Amino acid sequence: MTAVWTSITTSLALTGGGVDPSAVDRSLGLAQLAEQQTGASIRHGPGWWAYTLDEHFSADLGEQVAALTAQVGPRLDELRELSAAGCFAQVSIAGTVRADERLTLSPESADRLAALGLPVSFTTRLEGDTASEDPLDWLD
Repeated sequence: MTAVWTSITTSLALTGGGVDPSAVDRSLGLAQLAEQQTGASIRHGPGWWAYTLDEHFSADLGEQVAALTAQVGPRLDELRELSAAGCFAQVSIAGTVRADERLTLSPESADRLAALGLPVSFTTRLEGDTASEDPLDWLD
């Protein structure tokens, strides 16, 4: 069996000078969904906003991608409006790794992500790296 990433998170992340967290919340309507779902959260800071599914939602990347794309897909028009207002939207997949570990993205997950038409980034955290417990710390 091949070792795989742990603590995987899948996020819709918005960055840029045009990011107003309250406006993003109103536009996308994901805050209420995050409150109702275990393992879903919304985080934000100066110039960034993210809706994240973590290992409490599911430790399986395919399940996270399926849920995120199902939730984001109906909101693509709103994302386009936010992009026009200066926000950069992407899907961010992050996880913790050790040497010789891999992350496998299934063809079905790749198709779901491609259907959104958003850039996808992969961020690795090294096991034992205690710099931050926040998988979205790169957004600051």
